[in-house]
Amino acid sequence: STQRNQPTAQFYRVNADNRFPYWLYAGQQDNTTVATPAAANGIGIDWQDWIAGVGGGEAAHVAFNPDDPTYIYSTTITGMIDEYNLKTGKQKAVKPYPIFDLGEPSDEMKFRYNWNPPVMVSQHDPQVIYYGSNVIHKSTNRANKWQVISPDLTRNDTTHLGLMGGPITNEAAGGEIYHTLMTIAESPHAAGIIWSGADDGLVHYTSDGGGHWQNVSPGPEGIINSIEVSPHQPGTVYLTLMRYKFNDFAPYIYKTTNNGQSWVQINKGIPVGAYARVVREDPAREGLLYAGTEKGIYLSFDAGASWQKMNLNLPNVPITDLKVHHNDLLAATHGRGFWILDDLTPLHQLNATVANSEVYLFQPRDTYNTQSINTAKVPYIGTNPTPGAAIKYYLKHIAGDDSTELVVNIRDAAGNLLRSYSSNAQKDNHKASKQSGMNALYWDLQTEPIKVAEGVMPAGPAKELPGYTVGPGNYVVELTYGETTRQQTFAVKADPRDGVPPTAYDEKLTLVKQLYQEVDNLYRGLVDLQEVREQIDRMTQRLPDDQEINDMGDEIIEKINSVEDELISPKQETFQDIINYRNKLDRQLYNLLQTIDGNIPPVTEGEKELSGELLEQWQEVQQELNTIIHEDIGNFNDLLRQKGVQYIAPSKGKNEKPKKAS
Repeated sequence: STQRNQPTAQFYRVNADNRFPYWLYAGQQDNTTVATPAAANGIGIDWQDWIAGVGGGEAAHVAFNPDDPTYIYSTTITGMIDEYNLKTGKQKAVKPYPIFDLGEPSDEMKFRYNWNPPVMVSQHDPQVIYYGSNVIHKSTNRANKWQVISPDLTRNDTTHLGLMGGPITNEAAGGEIYHTLMTIAESPHAAGIIWSGADDGLVHYTSDGGGHWQNVSPGPEGIINSIEVSPHQPGTVYLTLMRYKFNDFAPYIYKTTNNGQSWVQINKGIPVGAYARVVREDPAREGLLYAGTEKGIYLSFDAGASWQKMNLNLPNVPITDLKVHHNDLLAATHGRGFWILDDLTPLHQLNATVANSEVYLFQPRDTYNTQSINTAKVPYIGTNPTPGAAIKYYLKHIAGDDSTELVVNIRDAAGNLLRSYSSNAQKDNHKASKQSGMNALYWDLQTEPIKVAEGVMPAGPAKELPGYTVGPGNYVVELTYGETTRQQTFAVKADPRDGVPPTAYDEKLTLVKQLYQEVDNLYRGLVDLQEVREQIDRMTQRLPDDQEINDMGDEIIEKINSVEDELISPKQETFQDIINYRNKLDRQLYNLLQTIDGNIPPVTEGEKELSGELLEQWQEVQQELNTIIHEDIGNFNDLLRQKGVQYIAPSKGKNEKPKKAS
């Protein structure tokens, strides 16, 4: 079957750049390396959005300058490594010693490479590349020249080297080579502080760029799969050691606070069988750790003293790598592709105060206005992050019979109400959840929908059209539950890819607001006319013999019908009808509103020209509408008063008062 119908990629590692949206990179078993955006325009992340092959091969580490990933360094089996040019799509082999190692005995190799050989671009100097075999190689000129900056950093036990196959044939595809480096890590605090982890349990550390190395191994023989230097404390390091090849499936997570001079094991809460592959510390909160294990993800708020499961909707699959990136948690899985936990900010804020609060509104993270859509039910494509502002709140306890309304209001910086949600709302797009524990509401950055008049598509119970999208700026979310009110502020930011100046957004927003207001005025006025028509119709039916009242009523109804015919097309009942019946002023105005609202500024001259013409047409029709409301209806009411007609009365000849008995 096609490879496109299941998310079954087996990724070894995950890396990400700083583009917007950021891209993820990895090598996938029995396939190529891959690069994919974390979000895409449209309904989701489809295969057309990926780059299938950025150098290297199936068992790759992928490294680059995250601010400019033009040159990508991707590894694969037997130490092969490529420089891939993202702009040209071309690649170049840059193995330090480019001998063909397949089929070779490992004890005769100049350099021994892991099946999954590590490569790293320095975060302090993107011209510096580190590459691991059984030693560490360094290049400062795009891998044209490599310098060995370490001794052999493995056990180098010759009894575990040589031809690894047999007894019938030798199997030397690279996965059988032992005593190799599995991971390289660099301290974020200073250049030249480098850590290495081997597949045989050895851990080494240098503080002078490789001039001197210390063996700081924590314990037994096993695979050092990941090393994490704390972004908060220079001497604190976390690492994972795997011993499943010894039939030992316990989790081995080690921590040091003195650069490896002593280690403690931190695995409380992670069961045997969920052996750990990777640990990462959140850069935004010290001591907040994420552990990727053979059976999902675990979380620690106390620097590893205790762990709890945090799979949520993540399948219970092996987590081969994790990366905390732009306040998201990226996961590489072995069998279910990439997963992203969007928005870690609630975890950054979670503390005893939150847990003890009856109502707590989390600080939303800033959001970007993009054109991506979240359509989770579409098969065979990656899910976009939920667009809009994520508003998350905690309710300690909600009883089953709780009838207290919960209201979430969105206001601009001046305090103007833009959107309101309620737990009592009947429509989903107005609904705010109210349940014990965590709640999430995603504001789509749009103002209140416009309520439409009768005879306007869309038909059905919604009877409303989306509002407009707000512009860049600061906003306030206000949560009210009973007597409790909480407020938080956040920013909406423009898509940085567009490069649009603020003045262009201001111009667009001014016009969009005007169109939104006039479309709303149009429908409000039309609703008034429709109600008047209905009342006049009932009145004339009640007074069929009063010709003067009927004549004036018919004249007003004729005017109302004429105005309505200029404003809407009631025969349009389905989307297909927009090509069957002429679109009237309301459709033209709203279509223009949607067009400008969805477009990247600046507003085009054509949009300005049409706006002027349509608004002028609406003003002319609005005068007719106002004449009916303020003059014709007044005259009709005067006539009714002159004739002594009661506004509420039974129809003539019906339900007459019974005569008294004679």
